[in-house]
Amino acid sequence: EISESKQFSLFILQKLYIQDPTNFKVTLLLMNICLKMGRISIVRSLFNKVENQMSKLDIAKWSGAIGDWERALKIYQSEEIGRASCRER
Repeated sequence: EISESKQFSLFILQKLYIQDPTNFKVTLLLMNICLKMGRISIVRSLFNKVENQMSKLDIAKWSGAIGDWERALKIYQSEEIGRASCRER
């Protein structure tokens, strides 16, 4: 985190995001701090913007964090099936 104060971290990250909304690292940090502060609607919005840059497991993690449990479960199950078929080879 940027600061011990979540509010100050949020302020700084928002300023950085406004300057460069394409910065994936800043967006992830902003999503993390918003999640810790219970601002799920903001996390959901940011997630929708950067989802195409994430791995399937990261999408599953964030889907679970924003309450889309079914989507997260489907991804985890498909990943487990993929790993199981690789082990069988």
